[in-house]
Amino acid sequence: MGARVRLPEMLEPLLKSELEHTIREAAFHSDDELIATRYIIEKVPQIDIAAELGWTRGTVASHIPYILQRISCVEEGYSEDGYGRGGWEARGGYGGGHVLYDGGSSYRGRKRDSMGRYSRDGGTRYNGYSRDAGALMEHVDALMRDADSEREREIIRRFKSELEKV
Repeated sequence: MGARVRLPEMLEPLLKSELEHTIREAAFHSDDELIATRYIIEKVPQIDIAAELGWTRGTVASHIPYILQRISCVEEGYSEDGYGRGGWEARGGYGGGHVLYDGGSSYRGRKRDSMGRYSRDGGTRYNGYSRDAGALMEHVDALMRDADSEREREIIRRFKSELEKV
């Protein structure tokens, strides 16, 4: 049974492929893109999405207004021939409508690693460094535990052995 999704009026007439394109163009964070795809296109209930992400249903529900607003803004920013009408700024947020890309800088709010490079995840994953081999191996082990078939486990074993050689 699918979720009942109430889309803003301007998004109602869009085809599935147009919605998928608009979601890609919105440049969401991976979690929000997953929520948008699963909830709007696949009609998966919020509680199932929350379980998939390890969140509460309320947290998923708090992201949906922002996602719908962002999709509407992206759709407004394009004419029927696909060219931008201009004037649209990436604005929005979960709590206060703050500017996401202040002055065009996508590095705002990001942290740097010990070598001065910007970290995509803010330095929070893999013990502060995105290439921590121990955390990666733990993740691969979790994938192996969750594999559905012996064939998948064998593929993951081969992958893990190749990682250990590096």
